[in-house]
Amino acid sequence: MSPLHSSSSLSGERREGYIVARAPLRYTAILVLSFLPFVSGCDQQVAFDKLVPKEEAAFAEHYLQQLVAGDLDAVEAHLDPRLMTPRIRSELAVLAESFPKTNPKSVTLVGSHTAAREKSWQGQFTFQYEYPEYWLLAGVAMHRRGSELVIDGVNVERTVESVENRHRFSLLGQTWRHYGVLIAVLTIFLFVLYSLGECLRGPDVEHRWFLAALILLGFGTVEFNWTTGTFHIVPLQALFFGVGFQKLLYAAPIVKIGVPVGAIGFKMLRYAQRFSK
Repeated sequence: MSPLHSSSSLSGERREGYIVARAPLRYTAILVLSFLPFVSGCDQQVAFDKLVPKEEAAFAEHYLQQLVAGDLDAVEAHLDPRLMTPRIRSELAVLAESFPKTNPKSVTLVGSHTAAREKSWQGQFTFQYEYPEYWLLAGVAMHRRGSELVIDGVNVERTVESVENRHRFSLLGQTWRHYGVLIAVLTIFLFVLYSLGECLRGPDVEHRWFLAALILLGFGTVEFNWTTGTFHIVPLQALFFGVGFQKLLYAAPIVKIGVPVGAIGFKMLRYAQRFSK
């Protein structure tokens, strides 16, 4: 497959290089630490570092260093043979030229995504290069062939802000969709809270604590990506109080809205009891 030039990017800025891959690359802003959504940033960094495969991540970083240095022979040596076309050298040169000649202020691993099966392993790593006036996101996709790591693709993207800043949670300058989601979150939370109070304080509520536990649960989650403004449905996820918030390291904030089926069921039960009297 011949290399593909792309003028789009994750942040809406013009991409400074080429995608060189045998299949579309998926870049993630974080290794998903779904069990650590509410811990501090420092603790998340520690967990992130522990879960990142050290050997493969170091190989990816070293590979990018060779690209930055313009050592295209070494870069080509690790490419999948199916990528070796007559144009590959010139396209790799374009990627190398995306990097300034000056040293970056910092290089940070901001993305790690791996998939291991019985006899195969694939990984994608994204590094953030900080320069005085802009940032570069450089991604490397690879797989294992025996004990050898083989490069499937390289991507370089120029951005005007860091990953951390791009994915910050802010209420200023958002769209009507963002504020609508917040209104829905507040409405559901207050509805669940009111239903819970009615359940616990009502004089004639049978199976009070069982119903209270059900009221707290929401099902059928809609996740709203605060950075991109897009929705994602997770039908088999439960939420306490019917709402949730997740901000993982280097990732976009996710606001979660669930259908408060417990609270709705309780209110329907109460109405049925009143009409039956």
